[in-house]
Amino acid sequence: QDDDIIGCGGTLLKSSNCGADIHTIYITDGASPKMIGKTRAEYIKVRNEEAETVWGKINGSKPTFMNLPTRQDIDVDAAIAQLRNLIIERNPDCVFVPHFLELPLDHKRTAYLFSQILQTTSAHNIQEVWSYQVTSMIAPNIGIDITDVEQTKYDLMLLWESQNKMFNYAHRARGLNAANTFYTQYTKSSHTNPYIELFFVTAPKQYIELINSFYENEALF
Repeated sequence: QDDDIIGCGGTLLKSSNCGADIHTIYITDGASPKMIGKTRAEYIKVRNEEAETVWGKINGSKPTFMNLPTRQDIDVDAAIAQLRNLIIERNPDCVFVPHFLELPLDHKRTAYLFSQILQTTSAHNIQEVWSYQVTSMIAPNIGIDITDVEQTKYDLMLLWESQNKMFNYAHRARGLNAANTFYTQYTKSSHTNPYIELFFVTAPKQYIELINSFYENEALF
């Protein structure tokens, strides 16, 4: 919870403003494996409440929380089945996922789980997969100028109070989007000092091939 806004919050805001139907699925609970019992449950509750507040302001929707334990053993087949059902139910034409070369394990797991759904689900409407950056620099092929909604994105980032207490993610996200102006060759901006979100966008078939290639020798679970 909050990675979606860091990585593609401005693009989602622009899409929502244009009438796009957007729904968010949070796969993990966001709690450290070291947290147990009541402390863990309370932390998860706070994070999910913050997510609901953020999405209430974006488009009034309520996110879906799978609440898989963060960086712990999970039932992979059950997770794939649950996520598949959620995606089939929403029937999206475009899906945003963390970039497959992100360093955090849960980001990699998300990319892998989604690739498994693409490989085993023939009846879907997905035309494009947009891989976004959160912690890592990526080799993008699309940049989105979010300057017009950047202040709104920043304000949304501030709503993740539990996260900003540990680290100023709002400040980092703003800095990341400012630094991405180096890649303005991917987008034509009318702003002198634009803010840019970067993506690596592929069709489902190419996405599957990439994931299989990069993760074939990596133990994700």
